Amino acid sequence: MLARGGCCGRFVKDASGDGGLSGRWCERGSYKNKLLNLAEDLGRRFLPAFDSPTGLQYAWIKLKYGVMENETTETSTSGCGSLILEMGVLSRLTGDLRYESAALRALRKLWSRQVP
Repeated sequence: MLARGGCCGRFVKDASGDGGLSGRWCERGSYKNKLLNLAEDLGRRFLPAFDSPTGLQYAWIKLKYGVMENETTETSTSGCGSLILEMGVLSRLTGDLRYESAALRALRKLWSRQVP
């Protein structure tokens, strides 16, 4: 599943993939970290999506190749806001703060764009 090069929506894939794998790992630690390893692999593949000119994550990313050239910077505000949950859990489970930091930067950028 994770080795395919298809394009996926960042929000949908994070909520169902990364968040689901992290959650199942919490529930079933007896998998000898296989689910956590998959979640971390997916999280690593998603990190380039947070390196955008707007400060918000790209909505689309190819799991095999990363963000494609000329990718649109349009993204979902709900996707941006909720990523802190999945990426935060992944950081706590792995001890790698890159995931939570990337999502927190995007969330802060989103918050700074609110209209008073």
